[in-house]
Amino acid sequence: MKGYIFKDMYIVDATDAGTGNDKWDSTTVMEWEVPAGRKWLFIGGTVKNSVDATVTVDLYNSADKVILGLASIAAPGAAARVQFPDSDIGYVHRPIPMKAGDYIKMTMGAAQGAGAEANCLVLEWSG
Repeated sequence: MKGYIFKDMYIVDATDAGTGNDKWDSTTVMEWEVPAGRKWLFIGGTVKNSVDATVTVDLYNSADKVILGLASIAAPGAAARVQFPDSDIGYVHRPIPMKAGDYIKMTMGAAQGAGAEANCLVLEWSG
């Protein structure tokens, strides 16, 4: 598909925080935001914690309003890998369209370390 880019945004080490889609925002928060002038078709993602903690993943619009809950998992265990969207919250998985400024926010219930991993799969195009 010409003009479409498949992005596998794989991020490790929550202690190496920064801004943008390629770093954790802090040791407890990770956000992936659709860049200006772009659109995404969100396919799914995973998170692996380094410290046992709750995991919450939500889809927000550019006005910082939650438009869809993707996962709410109570302490799955240290080094557990969980996927989102999570079918246990009643969501039937299908690709989700997102516009510039929309973002996926993952929040951990405790600070994570170097062993934390997060991944977000999207199809991106201009528009």
